[in-house]
Amino acid sequence: MDVAVLFRDGVDIIDVLPTFISDLALALGFPEGRIDVAVLNDPLLPFEVRFRALTQGVPVYIGDRGGVFIREVVRAISLYGDYQVFLRVNGFNELIRRRLVSCVGRLGDLLAVIKRNVDEVDTLVSYRNNAFSRYHNRAVILNEC
Repeated sequence: MDVAVLFRDGVDIIDVLPTFISDLALALGFPEGRIDVAVLNDPLLPFEVRFRALTQGVPVYIGDRGGVFIREVVRAISLYGDYQVFLRVNGFNELIRRRLVSCVGRLGDLLAVIKRNVDEVDTLVSYRNNAFSRYHNRAVILNEC
């Protein structure tokens, strides 16, 4: 379960976060390991995560009548818009697209190599099983004599 949270200013996030996750897991009946928390106060949180959490997420609790929430939504939209313009102007979207296409091509090549190796192993296992079966049958015939 993905959860985004914006803590009040002055809250020691490192102290509060483990308890928050434990309480949330207990309240929702989820294992703690299945809850991923994005802290919106984190300045290193990627723009995309902040934008998606604030614009596509479902607010569960807004404690200040929405003032801080609205400010953060406007800020996220502004930063994300600026980021998209930056990507477009500098050609990063095209660069990322080309790199992804290249990676997918290399992944296809890698999968082909893996398939060849698996086929070779299957052939060797089949050969071993056939050889074992032939010798086993001979041993049975010798035992019957």
